[in-house]
Amino acid sequence: MSELPKQKTHGLAIASLVLGCLILIPLIGMIFSLLAIVFGIIALVAISKNKEVYKGGGLAITGLVLGVVGIVIIPVMLGLVAAIAIPNFLRARATANEAGAQASIRTISTAAMLYREQNGRYPNDDSDLAYANPPYLSGSYNDKTLYGYKYSVKFSPQNYTITAEPENCITTGTKIFTIKDGEFSESRCE
Repeated sequence: MSELPKQKTHGLAIASLVLGCLILIPLIGMIFSLLAIVFGIIALVAISKNKEVYKGGGLAITGLVLGVVGIVIIPVMLGLVAAIAIPNFLRARATANEAGAQASIRTISTAAMLYREQNGRYPNDDSDLAYANPPYLSGSYNDKTLYGYKYSVKFSPQNYTITAEPENCITTGTKIFTIKDGEFSESRCE
C-alpha cells in the first residue's frame, strides 16, 4: 500500500491565528487585526486550492474571526478610554486653574496690604503695585485672563476687592474667588 502524502499546515493560517490573538495589544492591535484578516483570507484560498497539500483551515478561520472581532472591539475600547480620560483631564485642568486663581488673588491681596503698611493707604490700582520700587507684583492683573480666569482688581484709599472669575464656567473653572479687604470667599459659577 502506498501512503498518502502528509499535509502541511499552511504558515499563513498559523500567522493569522497568532495575529488574531494579539488584537488586544494597545494601539497596534488594529494593525494585527488587519494582518490576521489578510493572512486568514490568503491561507483559506491557498488551502481550498490545494486541499491535498495544505491543512489548517480552522486556524485560518479562527484568525480571520479574531481579526474581524478586533476591528470591531478596538474602536469601542478606544472610545471607552477616551470617555473616561477626557472628563478627568478637563476636571484636573479646572482644578489646577482654580488653585492658580486662588494663589494669584492671595498674592495681590498680600501685596496690597504691604503697600498699605508702607504708604498708609491702598494703591490707586494694581499697576501701582507692579511699578513701585521695589515692585510688590510682577505685573498688572486687572482685566487680564490668566490660566482660564479673568481678574478684576479694584482699589480705593480705604478698601479693595479682588475677583477671579472663570473665563468659561465648568471648562476652565467652577468657582469664583473674591478677596474683599483681606476676607476670602468663594462661590460657584453658573
